[in-house]
Amino acid sequence: MTARDTFAARLSGAIEQMTRHRTGISGSVNDPVRKYLRTRGVSEELVDGGLEAAIDRWDAISRTAKTYDFTLDDWLNDMDLRDIIEGALSVADNAERASVSERLQTADDRLKKATVKTGSIWGSAMSGDLAPDPAKAWWYFRRPSKPGEMMKEDLETAGLD
Repeated sequence: MTARDTFAARLSGAIEQMTRHRTGISGSVNDPVRKYLRTRGVSEELVDGGLEAAIDRWDAISRTAKTYDFTLDDWLNDMDLRDIIEGALSVADNAERASVSERLQTADDRLKKATVKTGSIWGSAMSGDLAPDPAKAWWYFRRPSKPGEMMKEDLETAGLD
């Protein structure tokens, strides 16, 4: 799937349908993962799908990362999803973490292969105590290896080329 395919899929709502929680069963309102997802302000669909749906979406992003051709803001939003997943993992029980670990690792590896290291994609907006740690939040220090024209222009403007 190319970045343009992903864009078309997003516009049509197909990405959301492709990444819909596999069982279609919403978790309990007391589920710590869903509570966490709600506090992060994700869509109700993603809250309902829980960690499975978030990783499905992350997997879809990893498949188009190499030639990503949206804006840097879009990229930052997509990398925020990985940060949200990390937070959700911290409140998930051991069984839930174990059930998604292999799929998450595969998507992470795919994204790392499709991207290159760069300075913080947050730029100066996140500095000091607010700045992400490159060792813990590596996703905020990666950019597409062969970005499309729109992304390339944004990266150049941000000094991340």
